[in-house]
Amino acid sequence: MIQQAELENCKVLVTRPEPQAKDLARHIQALGGIPVLLPCIIITPAHDLQSLIQAAETLNSFDIAIFISPNAVDKVVPVLKKYWPVLPKHLKIACVGEGTARTLANYQITVDFYPKAHFNSEELLTLPELQNIAGKHIVLFKGEGGKPLLADTLQQRGANIHKAIAYRRSCPEIDIEPLLTRWQNAEIEIIVSTSQEALDNFIRLIGKRGEMLLQHTALLVISPAMEQAAKQLGLNKIILAENATDQAIIAALIQYRKQLNG
Repeated sequence: MIQQAELENCKVLVTRPEPQAKDLARHIQALGGIPVLLPCIIITPAHDLQSLIQAAETLNSFDIAIFISPNAVDKVVPVLKKYWPVLPKHLKIACVGEGTARTLANYQITVDFYPKAHFNSEELLTLPELQNIAGKHIVLFKGEGGKPLLADTLQQRGANIHKAIAYRRSCPEIDIEPLLTRWQNAEIEIIVSTSQEALDNFIRLIGKRGEMLLQHTALLVISPAMEQAAKQLGLNKIILAENATDQAIIAALIQYRKQLNG
């Protein structure tokens, strides 16, 4: 059982975007930790929302709707509800992971299937519901860019894919100097990064001075691919969480503190 002070005075820099950053910060604080927020990805509406509006208008023509992220849910569902106060009954709802499923539940939308082990497109593609899909019409609710694997594989399996672009990600423009000073004064012990894009943005923001500090700071990542990328940067204090959920991140932080304290 997690004890009240298992992260007591643990200084954790959280780089995930809002509102997920605040949710994780509350969990850290509840266990005695000291969260510092530096969202390294800003989520804003897509430049062109036509593909999303088209999907909303014709939602009943799709067999499956796949939500790529919690941000997709927050940007898409209010638009869908304008056209469909009640979603079409035949429409199967899928998503990439547990966090996205919980966000959908907040909107009273039940998810029909999502991966239970590893929360990514690769794992989603192994599920039985996405195997025999020739002729099926599938809408992907997603952000601009991103990996093409999911859409490409579904198309190869014979599905008709519509990409509904709901948001875009960008690197924030901020004055990083106050954070670097806090970091130099030992006010940051662990950095949490939950996507490769966020990690790339973080390294871009901190510059050479920050990169030197990073060499001596623990970095928590959420996938073996991110772990490998961190190693290629020369980092050796790497914490690997099981996935990107708050629970997995908190468990990994607690385990790291226990190992640190012997």
